[in-house]
Amino acid sequence: MKTNEPGIEKIEGKKGTIYRVQIRKRGYKHQSRSFATFRAAKQWKYNIINAQASGEITDTATMRRTLLGSLIDRYIDSVLDPSSSNYLTRLGQLRWWHRELGHCAVTNVTEDLISQSLEKLQKTPDRFGRPRKNATVNRYRTTIGVLLEKAHKEWRLVQRNPAKNLKKKPEPKKKKNVLTVDGCQKLLRVCREHPKRYILPLVAIFLTTGFRKTEAISLKRKHFSPEKAEIFLEKTKNSESRTVPVVEPTLSYLKEYLLTFEGSNEDYIFPGRTKNKPIDFRATWANILEQANIEDFTTHCTRYTTVSLLGELKIPLHIVAQIVGHKTLAMTMHYTNLSDEFIRSSLNDLGEKLS
Repeated sequence: MKTNEPGIEKIEGKKGTIYRVQIRKRGYKHQSRSFATFRAAKQWKYNIINAQASGEITDTATMRRTLLGSLIDRYIDSVLDPSSSNYLTRLGQLRWWHRELGHCAVTNVTEDLISQSLEKLQKTPDRFGRPRKNATVNRYRTTIGVLLEKAHKEWRLVQRNPAKNLKKKPEPKKKKNVLTVDGCQKLLRVCREHPKRYILPLVAIFLTTGFRKTEAISLKRKHFSPEKAEIFLEKTKNSESRTVPVVEPTLSYLKEYLLTFEGSNEDYIFPGRTKNKPIDFRATWANILEQANIEDFTTHCTRYTTVSLLGELKIPLHIVAQIVGHKTLAMTMHYTNLSDEFIRSSLNDLGEKLS
């Protein structure tokens, strides 16, 4: 029995009345679905029509059959880069989402369902028995959000990205502790006297290049050219390569340290105990900071230090950005932490020019 609404048919059967919607439009797949109420049928009809007009997903039957787990498997196989520095971290997060919601059809993955899963994650201690921080939960939220965004915009397998509307949990501001020149020299003196020979060239690289931790420890011997006095970073966080000069005293420290590898087929400049793995120097790092009486200073703080010291040398921001691998000057400004003395000195220079 036809209704007053084109494309909606009223069907009365033994189990009651249903309303069947059929949408046929040239260039689009035929869509059909049944509903218990006329109102729901009409709403679905116009959702599909609007989606067709805007270029959104229209094959809802395929979407109802598609499980989130299959999207995760496809993302791992075709998108996730095994050579990226955070591959194992992201792989672990995706596998967690697979265990948590992989059995759900993508049409049933809602904001509330994702939010409940994140709350469950935060209440579950990590493998060391420690409570999970807001930052960790935010990373898991980002991972599922990136996956669903790709499934929405490129694969056309979800109508929208429900993770997009979830608010991030508040995180404490990252520490921006910066060493002065005297502080850097003190830290290098401690490294010079330390029994672990690798720590001096490694810390010197941190301070004179602004390398990220992963960039520094992942360096291979083929990346360093003693003749040209430069290091070639094949792949960085920004997925871009760059070449950075190696200056003194870092160059001398590195050359002397590499003499210990003569005749060795070791690939990494700073090899770990496990074959084909870079070094884990967390214990040594904590030890040299203790000896130098430096508190609340992470390896990433060396990056802030490099950028800030270059800024105080009045090196143009675009050159600093090129050295440390920033894509935008805004990010370089974020890393720059100029001392009060330098700011006063700069204003004094301006005052002298104007007087």
